[in-house]
Amino acid sequence: LRHDLFERCIREKDASRRSAALFVRDIIRNNAEALVGCGITDRKEAFGEVVKTLPQIQSFLDMYTSWNATKKGQETPSTKHGGALLKGMFPPYDAFLSVDEVFATEEWALVPELGLKGNVD
Repeated sequence: LRHDLFERCIREKDASRRSAALFVRDIIRNNAEALVGCGITDRKEAFGEVVKTLPQIQSFLDMYTSWNATKKGQETPSTKHGGALLKGMFPPYDAFLSVDEVFATEEWALVPELGLKGNVD
């Protein structure tokens, strides 16, 4: 369910508390049967557990995108385009990472040499 929230926030380019609350309600409604199967019948409990990840999602979007900054009417501290400098082992290997568009959050992969089969985030 937490992954669903991350995916929804990233696809909608919105991790505001208000939007996330709407997203979580939809996610809980769509996964009600699985929640009951896990013994979770209280919607408030489920909501609270899923919403706990929102600060991490907001932090990710603030650091690597400019989407949240644009909604707040401000620029990110790293650059005006969003993104972060990832330090390499040596200075020439530093890289700037900025997410401009998301096409998918999971990709199906099959790599028999590595024993990998399935969806990869």
